[in-house]
Amino acid sequence: HDEQTRLSVACGVVDILLADDARNRVELAGAFARTPEIVAALESASGADKLDATRMKEVRSVGENVMKGISGRAPDFAMLIDHHGRVVARVHLDDNDFGDVMAGRPLVDDALAGYLRDDLWTENGTMYFVSAAPVIKRDPPVSYVGAVVLGHKVTNELAQKLVGSLNVDMGFFLGDSDVAASRALALDHKKMLDSLATLKGD
Repeated sequence: HDEQTRLSVACGVVDILLADDARNRVELAGAFARTPEIVAALESASGADKLDATRMKEVRSVGENVMKGISGRAPDFAMLIDHHGRVVARVHLDDNDFGDVMAGRPLVDDALAGYLRDDLWTENGTMYFVSAAPVIKRDPPVSYVGAVVLGHKVTNELAQKLVGSLNVDMGFFLGDSDVAASRALALDHKKMLDSLATLKGD
């Protein structure tokens, strides 16, 4: 009974801390997207028929400068997307890739439609908390000129922070792969995956 109570309390606290972390990340994405240099860069890219490496490097440089100005927990990557859904530039992850279309992903589509949103993405076995915000040109006429996506890597340090004041340990898992944990945890992945298969609904 004591163990069940401790687990229930810990889950409640971690839920609150993760929600607070999501709010902070979404606010950061909104602030990033309001940076005048970002707005100007994506407005210009949205009007271009074709994206090229020269523009990509210029916009990537703008994104890097904005990243340097972030105090506290900076994102591990940023993606700058024009209003067509094309990636104009990436910062700190696949830096030289551009021109691919990210539209069609719920996070990106919502941001391009004017909404703030967060999601969970994986890339090469790494898990990221991602947040997105619309980039809006506020000078009349007001228009959406793109979106910004920021990603924060899920790490051991994050797991340790979430349970620092609790008498439990926690881990993040991607299928049967260990992503991050507050300490080394021996876990029967099969039992976890079997129990996940019994969940119903959304």
